[in-house]
Amino acid sequence: MPATKILLVGPKQVGKSVIADMLANDAVMSLDLASPYVGTQGCRILEFEAQSGSTPRTASKVGATSVPVELWDCSGDPDFQSCWPAMMHDAAGVVLVYNPVRKRAMLNELSRRNMCCC
Repeated sequence: MPATKILLVGPKQVGKSVIADMLANDAVMSLDLASPYVGTQGCRILEFEAQSGSTPRTASKVGATSVPVELWDCSGDPDFQSCWPAMMHDAAGVVLVYNPVRKRAMLNELSRRNMCCC
């Protein structure tokens, strides 16, 4: 079965990599707020198996099947945002991660790039 491709996109420093790590590892990562911020360069692809028909906590559910997932953690740096449309090719879904305080600015930017119908 081919992997299901899902992208995480949004501006830098909103938590895309933390969300990707949590989904791929099925565990809450401990955040070290004292460590310096290191942004994703370009794109980071995490591959893992997800259980269809169950939540991560009930993966032993009878009848659950394993589904391969490619989770694309896309850089929010403006230098890489122009690559998002190419990365979206063959994606089953795109998750927009943003700071809710700056929601309008993010939607305006996506609309300007013709990436959504906001």
